[in-house]
Amino acid sequence: LEILIVALIQLNDPNIHLTLTGNCNAAFKKYLEKNAEMIKDRIHFAGILAPDELLAFASQFDVGLALELTSSENRNVCLTNKVFTYLLAGNAIIFSETAMQKTFNQKFKMGLSFHLNDLNELKDCLIKYRDNSILSSQRIYNYKLAANELNWEIESLKLLQTLK
Repeated sequence: LEILIVALIQLNDPNIHLTLTGNCNAAFKKYLEKNAEMIKDRIHFAGILAPDELLAFASQFDVGLALELTSSENRNVCLTNKVFTYLLAGNAIIFSETAMQKTFNQKFKMGLSFHLNDLNELKDCLIKYRDNSILSSQRIYNYKLAANELNWEIESLKLLQTLK
């Protein structure tokens, strides 16, 4: 998240807000207090949400952030649930390029991605999604992709077939 905070500070766009769910640890709050003073009014903490609330909550926003590090091999080779939540919510997505997220996004074209720790690429992603036509078409595409292809109802049939 630190690279995202730097990008938001450098862009200094009053229309870009960051809403975080889950627990915010003391170290990150201290980081924000020290480094994000100029954008602190655009950072919002939603706290912990029940799993059945996540989809409706995510649908209130335009872009979902799948910012993962490769420091754990598991994070490098897996997709987190948030990717599918963002799709079902109709969010555009910004991915950090872990091995799996890069492969998955290249196959399905669900959003924009940036190389890990490349601040300028991340800023470019944020700037591209300020273009409402790009943002809107990506959101519609993602919602249709989730409705017609990447959802549990369809994927569960594949699992059942494999188990047979």
